Amino acid sequence: MAPQYFRMISISCSKLIAAEKHVRLSKMLVDMLYWVFYNLMDERPNEETNFLVVAKDIPEKNTGFFNVLATLMAREYNVSLVVPDGFPPKQLPPHSTVEYAWHWTTLFDGGHPIEDSDSEEEDVAEKCQNTDDGSSHCADEKTYDAGS
Repeated sequence: MAPQYFRMISISCSKLIAAEKHVRLSKMLVDMLYWVFYNLMDERPNEETNFLVVAKDIPEKNTGFFNVLATLMAREYNVSLVVPDGFPPKQLPPHSTVEYAWHWTTLFDGGHPIEDSDSEEEDVAEKCQNTDDGSSHCADEKTYDAGS
């Protein structure tokens, strides 16, 4: 019943379990581009189109994956990404590539997307060390006062 429901509301799902990562990524990119091309034929005046990518593995940044997502964003698609729980926010693609990103469980529980500030806080935490006087000394030689 679920596959018929997905087709009625124009949702397509593809699942390749046994294939290697490169084959799965290539198949996903082809499916995404095919969908975009097919839906360009439709006239969609003033309609927002949402693109939700659920990924187990996020490929390295030198693949076509991020180029496709950035192109979709440039063409005014709302691109969102769902990543595994525990995926570090600092490894998410830039905001110019995806509008929102969620961890799987957070999305399924109806929670909020991962915030840009989550990755910024991790970056600061990695670069900084707390001192005895309550301030932090950071690798970039700036000092941040814990009281501010």
